[in-house]
Amino acid sequence: MKRIIAWIATVFCVLFTNNSFASSRTISWDPVTTYTDGTSVESWKIVTYKIYIGTALGIYDIIIDAGTANSVIVPNFPDGMVTHVTAKAFLNTGEESAYSPEYLKLIGNGLNFSLGVYVKGVWYLEKNTNFKWDGAGQDNIVADFGKGLTGATGITGDWNGSGTSQIGVFYPPNLWYLDYNDTRKYEAPPADRFYHFGFPGVVSVVGDWNGDGRTKIGVYDNNGAWHLDWNGNGQWDGPSIDRYYPNFGKGVAGAIPVAGDWTGSGKWRVGIYANGLWYLDIDGNGAWDPAIDRHYPNFIKVTPNAVPITGDWEGTGLTQIGIYSAGVWYLDLDGNGAWNPAVDLMVPDFGKGVSGAIPVTGIWNTW
Repeated sequence: MKRIIAWIATVFCVLFTNNSFASSRTISWDPVTTYTDGTSVESWKIVTYKIYIGTALGIYDIIIDAGTANSVIVPNFPDGMVTHVTAKAFLNTGEESAYSPEYLKLIGNGLNFSLGVYVKGVWYLEKNTNFKWDGAGQDNIVADFGKGLTGATGITGDWNGSGTSQIGVFYPPNLWYLDYNDTRKYEAPPADRFYHFGFPGVVSVVGDWNGDGRTKIGVYDNNGAWHLDWNGNGQWDGPSIDRYYPNFGKGVAGAIPVAGDWTGSGKWRVGIYANGLWYLDIDGNGAWDPAIDRHYPNFIKVTPNAVPITGDWEGTGLTQIGIYSAGVWYLDLDGNGAWNPAVDLMVPDFGKGVSGAIPVTGIWNTW
């Protein structure tokens, strides 16, 4: 009876040599050392590792025989899309392993994003962009930014214009704590930012409203009204300076505010998600114009307890939509507002089993 070879703490690493669309990549991995029953696999028994690369779960277009080495150069790595990497080990006894755990990487124009969740003051942020939680050694835990603020919402944005993402919390009805200096701990101003902006019954929304490269704050109430801090000073200066939209979402039951750069202009616009339906303000006037604006009716419509998320998933400068539901992420990579499993990305387990997790995304893999 053949024993099963175990992949114990297998770690893939993809090294980047340039940012061209299809370029050379070096893939390295941990060697197999044991069977699943705990007995050792002697290194001399290993005949070869085979590396499998594809753009869909379980479908591998590239198969490389790597011999007994623990790394291999892939000359035409399929950049600009989600890439799945896995491996098998083959022994001279005729035994072979199952596929290793998949390494998942999104590579687009040299820009990556990362996932995270916020739970009662604790942040779990992936660092190595493989779309799974690998523990504090490889990913990041921020233990006390927002701790003790019951009911606070975790938010992320580029508060300081550095090109990366920082964390923050909104504590209803009107308190904002922003990690401006990116130390992942709150420090009194001027190191960090503390704002009073909001009123009872609102929820937070953030975006680069004026296109200057810095994320600003805003609030949305359940009557469809938006107050956006256009000039970024953290206070409401009235609609002549800031922006007030009275009715984008008015009358839509269960509407949740979203924001993004829907057109690639550099300026973020508003939108709402309600019961599987998306309404995006394409022209940026803060009013629903059915002939101009965008309506997506069928992106993972029936997912229970769905939380809308947005981000520039492929580094194109355009914001795409997504859904988080109980630890499962669905991301619209092609930006057409419809779920296509052959093209789009489903991350099966980041935050699963964590009660009350609030999904966040950002570019903090440089931490």
